[in-house]
Parts: sequence; structure tokens; C-alpha cells
Amino acid sequence: MKDIIVFTLILPFVLYFLFTPILNDIENARGKIIQGTIQKATEKASLEGYFTPEIKEDIYKDLEEIGYDRNKVELELTGDIKMRGEYVEGTIKAPNEYHFILSKLISSKVDSGNPPHIKSSSRMSEYVN
Repeated sequence: MKDIIVFTLILPFVLYFLFTPILNDIENARGKIIQGTIQKATEKASLEGYFTPEIKEDIYKDLEEIGYDRNKVELELTGDIKMRGEYVEGTIKAPNEYHFILSKLISSKVDSGNPPHIKSSSRMSEYVN
């Protein structure tokens, strides 16, 4: 009986120390993919002068491939046409879901303090009318 009590007290700490490095690596990789996605989209948008609906759809497709729901991802993108010399800017804000494995067990809050991935990119427009 004593062993079972000790096991139940130690198990959360074992899970934390076992999975935290792996989850941290996963979230870092997802953050790098998000950064690459916004940079690639900004490169395309600089040629068009703004983020077209096709470019926005490409962003959503890339993020859905790594497990994000398009309803949870926030995009702040240049919507009006920028002429050559002006800047086209984009920002992706995506939830940080796997930062802490026990957060859903410990807290009833959905976000539970995990900061979101916020990645931005800007590039000078190449659009000429």
C-alpha cells in the first residue's frame, strides 16, 4: 500500500521530466515551421503587393499539415495593395498546445498560461501597376 501511495505522488513529476524536453522540441519545430510559412507567404505577397486569398489559403494549408485548426490561427496580413517601395507585412499567431503536458490535468483553463507562437515577416513590395 505504501508503494502505491509513493508511486501516485511521484508519477506526475516523472511524467513532467520525461515528456517536457520532447514537447519543447516539438513546439520549437512548429514555431520554426510557422516562421518559414509566413516568410514564404510574404515573399509571394511582395510580388502581388498584398496577401491574396490564394496566399492566405496556402498559409492555412501549411499550418493544417502540422496540426493547427484554422479557426485557432489568427492572421494579420496586409490587405490593401502596396506599391513598389512600401512594405507588405504579415503576422501569424498560433496556439502553443504542447508546452506543458500536465496543464490540462492541473488547470481547467484552456490556455493555462502557455504563450502563443507569434511570428512576423515584412518585405518591400515589388508590385508595379
